[in-house]
Amino acid sequence: MPTADAIYSEHYASDTGTHPTEQGRLHYVGRRLSHQTVPLQGADPLLHGRLVHGGTRLADAYQALGYRGHLSADAITTPDGRVYFTEVNAQVSGSLNIYQVIAHRIVDTAASPARAVVEYHVPPRPGTSPTPTLSTPRSTTSAAPGTRPPAPG
Repeated sequence: MPTADAIYSEHYASDTGTHPTEQGRLHYVGRRLSHQTVPLQGADPLLHGRLVHGGTRLADAYQALGYRGHLSADAITTPDGRVYFTEVNAQVSGSLNIYQVIAHRIVDTAASPARAVVEYHVPPRPGTSPTPTLSTPRSTTSAAPGTRPPAPG
């Protein structure tokens, strides 16, 4: 759908129930995921509510089947505000817990002016290693060279 927006609602399922943890937007170039942003900004509050409600229903179903951990309910929205869930990514590994630390403890996405965490899905140039980047309206911070282990290869 050319005018659809790709969004997601992440949740945590435990022995005592589920709760939403974060919502964000998926950005595509053609049919390829380019990057994603957290938190979900600029969404109509009613649409945001539908996303969280539907994601919670899906998380509750997974939790009832015995799943425990983080999961992401991906959806597309239409210009008239409908939300269609396309998949659930339920896996023990992933980057959700890292997003939560970066978004809330480092970038402080609740601060003013509005801030967001952006993860780019662009392959590095041959012979280089990827450099994690955090973008905010005022600055861009990259990992300093030599502060992470060398890339395999």
